[in-house]
Amino acid sequence: MTTLSDHMTMPVSARSFAGSVMHHVNPNSQEGKVLLHLIRVGSITQLVALELYRVHRLASRISTLKVKYGVNINSNSRLDATGTRDNEYSI
Repeated sequence: MTTLSDHMTMPVSARSFAGSVMHHVNPNSQEGKVLLHLIRVGSITQLVALELYRVHRLASRISTLKVKYGVNINSNSRLDATGTRDNEYSI
C-alpha cells in the first residue's frame, strides 16, 4: 500500500488545488472521503475504497470529482498480486 511519505514529492500545486476543492465537497460524502484519501495518501484503488470507506463504485466517485469539481485525477491500470486487473487513481 502506498504511504504518505511516498507521495511527499507530489507537486504542491496539485495538492493545494485538491485541498481547495475540499471546501466545496462534503467530507462525510463518498466523494469527500475519496478526495481526502487522495490528498493524504496520493492514490487509491477499488479494494482500498471498499475496505476503508465502503465505496462500491469508485470509478463513479472519481468521475464526479473530475467533472463536477474539476480535480485532475490520473488513472493507471495495473495487475494486483492475484493477477486481477484494477485501476489505481492518483493526484
